[in-house]
Amino acid sequence: MYDAIVIGAGVSGLMCANIMSRMGAHVLVLEKEPKTGGMLQGFSRGGTAFDTGLHYVGGLGPGESLEWIFRYHNLTGLPWKKLDYGEEVIINGKSYLIPCGYDNFAMGMAEYFPHQRENLKRFASELKSVSGGIRDLEKDRLPLYERSAAEFLSETISNETLRKVLTSMGPRMEMRSESLPFYEYAMITAPFIESAWRLDAPSHTITDVLAKQVTENGGEIKCGVGVDCITQNEVRSKDQIFKAEEIISSIPPANMMPMVKQMRDIYKKRIVSLPQTGGMFTAYLLLSPGMIPYVNHNISIDNKVFIHFNVPDNQQNWATTLEIMMPVDEWPQTRSDDYFSWKADLAGQAIAIAQTRLPGLSRAVKEIYTSSPLTWQRYTGSASAFGIRKDYRSVLTTVLSPRTPLPHLWLIGQSIGLHGVLGVSMTVLNTLSQIYGLETIRKELSL
Repeated sequence: MYDAIVIGAGVSGLMCANIMSRMGAHVLVLEKEPKTGGMLQGFSRGGTAFDTGLHYVGGLGPGESLEWIFRYHNLTGLPWKKLDYGEEVIINGKSYLIPCGYDNFAMGMAEYFPHQRENLKRFASELKSVSGGIRDLEKDRLPLYERSAAEFLSETISNETLRKVLTSMGPRMEMRSESLPFYEYAMITAPFIESAWRLDAPSHTITDVLAKQVTENGGEIKCGVGVDCITQNEVRSKDQIFKAEEIISSIPPANMMPMVKQMRDIYKKRIVSLPQTGGMFTAYLLLSPGMIPYVNHNISIDNKVFIHFNVPDNQQNWATTLEIMMPVDEWPQTRSDDYFSWKADLAGQAIAIAQTRLPGLSRAVKEIYTSSPLTWQRYTGSASAFGIRKDYRSVLTTVLSPRTPLPHLWLIGQSIGLHGVLGVSMTVLNTLSQIYGLETIRKELSL
């Protein structure tokens, strides 16, 4: 009998298991894939490593939004490389460099938009206020979810081009003006205004560090074990039964519903029917040496493509690999000839757009590898890039509670609150606060 079973060995599952094991709980982590990592698994081709889910993080400076969580999990000592800017946003051929630091951000953006100086100060002040409350686990955030991000931008920023810039900072969320909550926009944007960082190592280094701590604390991790059935205090795989006081699932809630017995059908149907965010297509490029200069920040072009450079393994400041991401709402549902044609066409489009910022890119490409929403679905169980689509008009429906109708079955992960590394970290704390009590978790994390 375990104290807890955590289903899924991605970032949220391993962070959850790490906290519980550090608190003395006997924890078992079950992962259906052969290795841990979830969206951070990455892959290698010809000896070159490419990352899949983590491209940069924000708020990793001392006292910033993410630093305190990473410090608890012993992740701040990894080889992080600070970026020059939060982002480079290109709109209609004009480049805007987004400075880091709230004051620097407001002053720097006012150089491009001098008549928006006071508006930019208000914008930065409001985001700083929201992100500054991240450690307050008692705070009721539903009112912030119930506010429209589009209305906030319209009320705060009067210049249309500036609004486009501020909603084009990478595909970090699905920018649907009709539904996006203010809190989601603020908490996904603010950390990258604080500071931006790349990991000079494969992204699975993060989950490797977490997994090592879990086992050192007495926890167990079993990979290659898929979950078939969940009942109260019991998880069954194909040929094994595991029992625990608490069961915590980090897999997409809709995927979990068919596994759960002893739960009302009306709840299951509601979860399965919730709309999901769109997917992500990525072209991974292996480059010829000495042709494309390394750029120490990420680049967004017309909200169509997002360019990420991996830190080069040479000291000559030339890029060896880069990744181009394109948000997609539709994609082939099977790996047919049409699917491979679709991927080849999108890769060509992505390179053509990226080349407007990186001259000579097409000539520099040695190899192209691609991933699609079907790839995400294969490794994470969901084709959605950001989980359940949150809607400020129906917050109680789209922002799920970590508690389920089945006693002692809990939810964590990007569909429960915010997505991204910071977002899923917070879902873990919120869930554990309900299991152990708020004061216990605050004491554990020295909040």
